[in-house]
Amino acid sequence: MFDTVTEFTPRAKRPAYTQEQMNVAFNKVADPKNWKNRVNRIVTVADDAERDLIAQSVIHFTGSVAEFVEIGDNKYRVTADGYYAAIGA
Repeated sequence: MFDTVTEFTPRAKRPAYTQEQMNVAFNKVADPKNWKNRVNRIVTVADDAERDLIAQSVIHFTGSVAEFVEIGDNKYRVTADGYYAAIGA
């Protein structure tokens, strides 16, 4: 009749990134002609921490969520809707 209640356990806290770290990470994937455009770049990502930083920077600057598709040798195609799509422009 009743479901078992379990205590909520929050996910591990993400590191707080500086604006400078976000700028550097976002510039790796942003369209060099217009940063507000759709994200679609192939980049080399050193580790999971750098991947998280890139993902968080895309959210920070565009309001859209990055998707990573591994293509080998630490290379990923990173895509996201971009700022214009996120705001409905």
